[in-house]
Amino acid sequence: MGFKLPGKSVVSGTSSHRSALKMVAEQKAASALKAASALKDETADEDLPSDEEIVANEELIDETNKDTEEKKETKTKKDPNIGKKGLYRSDKSWKEGVDTSKEMGGNLNSWVAERKKHKKGTNEYNKLQNKINQSLGNKKRYPVTEDSKQVTKLKDKQVVADKKTVDKGENKMAKKGPQQPGEDGEKVYGAADKVTKKLNKSEQKTSNKIAKLTVKETRKKYGRGSDEVKAAKVERKTTKAKNKAMVKTDKKDRKFVAKDEKYDRKIARRKSKGKDVSRLESKKAKNKLKEKEFGESLG
Repeated sequence: MGFKLPGKSVVSGTSSHRSALKMVAEQKAASALKAASALKDETADEDLPSDEEIVANEELIDETNKDTEEKKETKTKKDPNIGKKGLYRSDKSWKEGVDTSKEMGGNLNSWVAERKKHKKGTNEYNKLQNKINQSLGNKKRYPVTEDSKQVTKLKDKQVVADKKTVDKGENKMAKKGPQQPGEDGEKVYGAADKVTKKLNKSEQKTSNKIAKLTVKETRKKYGRGSDEVKAAKVERKTTKAKNKAMVKTDKKDRKFVAKDEKYDRKIARRKSKGKDVSRLESKKAKNKLKEKEFGESLG
């Protein structure tokens, strides 16, 4: 059985016990203060830097930080053309490059688009890349093999044939005259589509022959199975695919034009009879929209 003492507990203890604890705490505090004073006296005896030395050190730190920031900024600063359309460091902006390419007789954007159709490292790819680099002020040039006499002969032959096709088409158009008014009153000549078709066929035939001949010449020069021959074969395959797509695109485009002409004839006929043409005009508008979307998809 336990007894409860008034005003006392196991936690608080008696007044004598509290006095003993207070004495121990005061002794510890006095020892800590003495140790701190001794340390301060020792530090006071050491040589401290003067005000001039402190200012000089601060200026040195500021200068070092400034150099570090400048180096960091130079390192992180990127050329505006890096990563744009697969290009690397250059001395000109893209707009300046476009202007320079026009002075060179070409177009920078067209060169970039055409380059995508060729395998990297091939002769055609390198030719286009050199033009792109030149227009952007980049001094890097890639090795290019000049056309052989046979290839040059094929290209010259195509130029002559294409000129005959264009001249013949223009004579036909001049005799027949414009068949229909186009958008904004523009005169449309029906024979133009046939001329485009013949020119595309000519390009397909000649470029396929050149690609085939290039493989043959490369094999003769570097040997069967060489890397150069492999690259020439890839280029030949790419050329065939590109030509096939070109002919297919032209065919689809001509279908849109043929539909437009068909709707125009029907609309004119119904109008002459005083009939409603809203349905035909709606169909023509839809065809025009599809034609526009198709053109935009080609880039």
